[in-house]
Amino acid sequence: MANRVGPRGLMFLAAEKHIGERDKFIESEIALWIEAILEDCIPPKPFDELLKDGVLLCRAINVLKPGSVSKIQKPWTKDKHMENVNSFLTAAKSFGVPDDKLFKAEDLVEMSNIPAVTNCLLTIARMCFDKGWDGPTLGPKPTGQKRNWSEQQLRASEAIVPSQYGTNKFATQRGIKIGTQRDILPAVKVDLKLPKKEPTVEQPVIV
Repeated sequence: MANRVGPRGLMFLAAEKHIGERDKFIESEIALWIEAILEDCIPPKPFDELLKDGVLLCRAINVLKPGSVSKIQKPWTKDKHMENVNSFLTAAKSFGVPDDKLFKAEDLVEMSNIPAVTNCLLTIARMCFDKGWDGPTLGPKPTGQKRNWSEQQLRASEAIVPSQYGTNKFATQRGIKIGTQRDILPAVKVDLKLPKKEPTVEQPVIV
């Protein structure tokens, strides 16, 4: 069996653009979470290869919201992969995932933007807490506590200058001299010329 060829051309450049944003730990945690939801062992494959056909995603969303995907296509061709992923995205939107948290089917099928896929799945995992899901969870449970600050409390700190911004109440520069003193008076050129001495003539001595 020939080895699979990875993305090439523009697909390869798009995958390289997002490769630095991937978190292998988060991807493995999501895979374990899906396995726990399905209560079934999933094959040991890379994260993108595992979800590329959309089968596991459709099965997982059907557990979280029964009947979300009425028919899961057999993953024999790329077109079937696209159908499954699009079915999952439709179900995720009906589950309550915002549009800005959804990914495009090409992001997963062509493996061009896997971080968008993980972001969508993490959003679904967080929403499970709000919907009262009592099955396996992913990540910490939100506290749900929101404090309502008054306008006076929000503006109270505007008059406070933190210490790291600087203060003139403690340290001074008294006694510190760096370099030479600046001369603020105009320079006056003084030409000191001594008067010329007249040559002395010796007088004859009269005896």
